[in-house]
Amino acid sequence: MKKFSILCMSLLLIALTLSPSDTRAIMLTSDTTNPLKPWTITFSHPVADKSAVSSNVYIETTSGAKHPSTLSISDDSERITVQPDKRYEIGTEYRIVVSKRIESKNDKMLQEDSEMIFTYSGTHITAITAPLNPLVTNVKVKTSKLVSTATISLNEGAEQDMLHPAIHTFSKGMRGLAIGDRLTIRVYDRNSSLLEEQFYEIRK
Repeated sequence: MKKFSILCMSLLLIALTLSPSDTRAIMLTSDTTNPLKPWTITFSHPVADKSAVSSNVYIETTSGAKHPSTLSISDDSERITVQPDKRYEIGTEYRIVVSKRIESKNDKMLQEDSEMIFTYSGTHITAITAPLNPLVTNVKVKTSKLVSTATISLNEGAEQDMLHPAIHTFSKGMRGLAIGDRLTIRVYDRNSSLLEEQFYEIRK
């Protein structure tokens, strides 16, 4: 992996600077609370073939599943912005991949594929776990201190109250869950005002 240097441009945007002359290989990590956060990759030289960008810059989970996204390239061909087409999911680790097949206009190429791993965490829902069990799947939600109650619904069905077994933790035993089922978690403050809504897909 090539070296990334990360420059924080705004709360919603991070620029990753890639230089074909840099041969050191390190991997950096980042975190975001924006479920649709875009990422911008800045190259030290203009990209030669814009048509090759779409297949060589992408977001995927660390298990290798592509995350739908749209790419745009600047007029000077030195910056590529990757905009996710759907929300990141809590509990999933992602990476931005830049293939070494990208070539600059001065015929230089990256010596290795480059990547940056990032994770998404909600503001009030910080983690969701639901290890699939053939009998009862225990869904556990970690929250901020402002959360007073939490509900869960399956595949957009009716909301069910979650238990509050520990500080900043809510849980619910769910029967009959299957891979691909979609959970909706909502958390509320002491005035019953909605603080945050997150989604979680049941996996193996």
